[in-house]
Amino acid sequence: MTSKNYAFAMNIKGIKDRTELVLPGAHILRLATTEEASDISRNIDALRGGLQMIKFHWQQQDPNLPSGHFRVDPDPSEFRFFVIEFQDMAETLELLQQAFDLSPIELEIGFTRRADGGMSWKPSRLVYLDAVDRETLAEISSADVRETAVITEQIHAHNHGVVNVRAAISELEQLKGLPHNSQLRILGYFALIESLLTHAPKGTDPYDSITRQIKKKLILIGNRWPDRINYTGFGSIAMERLWSLMYEYRSAVAHGAAIDLTVKLKPLGSRERVFSLAKSAAKAVIRFCLDEPQLAKDLREC
Repeated sequence: MTSKNYAFAMNIKGIKDRTELVLPGAHILRLATTEEASDISRNIDALRGGLQMIKFHWQQQDPNLPSGHFRVDPDPSEFRFFVIEFQDMAETLELLQQAFDLSPIELEIGFTRRADGGMSWKPSRLVYLDAVDRETLAEISSADVRETAVITEQIHAHNHGVVNVRAAISELEQLKGLPHNSQLRILGYFALIESLLTHAPKGTDPYDSITRQIKKKLILIGNRWPDRINYTGFGSIAMERLWSLMYEYRSAVAHGAAIDLTVKLKPLGSRERVFSLAKSAAKAVIRFCLDEPQLAKDLREC
């Protein structure tokens, strides 16, 4: 049992220029106390089947050991776990997680622990622990929190009658329950994009295909919000060609075809890069629908 309600923020390694951050809903992101760190350590072992070595990624370097070496059985105070302190189990914590799913830094809540000893978690979130390493841990800043606060308000005020973005956000969360290297993620990201941006193509119009709609509309969104879709690593490849290749990759997955990234699909680079772009695009489309729901509706129909 701990003295406060807290949620374990699995992927945070530090806060830029601060000791704590106030999140939407008056929740506080801060370093775990020794009591909380001990509780988190025990729960990671229990929830992930005793994978003690995974905690290495949150362990602080011992100055008495060579670089890269850590204590085999460290004291809980040597772990840099971050938590979100909250007052109650109101909807704001769930809303906050949805907003972070759409933010550049996707803060991941592993489980929540109430001061009375109660505990809750979503198994789909804990899949993150299977792929955690020091590179996946992120620093978070006040600017990240401000952006997440805007998204939180947009989700809260969302009008289901125009474009049902909350359903898409829920589906984005469900995709996190798949293994990180599952090709089904690609199908899921494209399904989300198609559901929000496309209409059923007219069979008599060759220019109305789903592929053409996706290419044109993603390029439009990228031009309107150039920082929303992460094209890092793709160099100077033309956007229309890039999305044509992405759709070929998606189609190969859907039809069980072999995927060769050394010939025609070589500009895509790697599976990881493909996954990153598809996920970034799906998040950008959902953000677009939150920013301008009527425009999103009109764009889907054209």
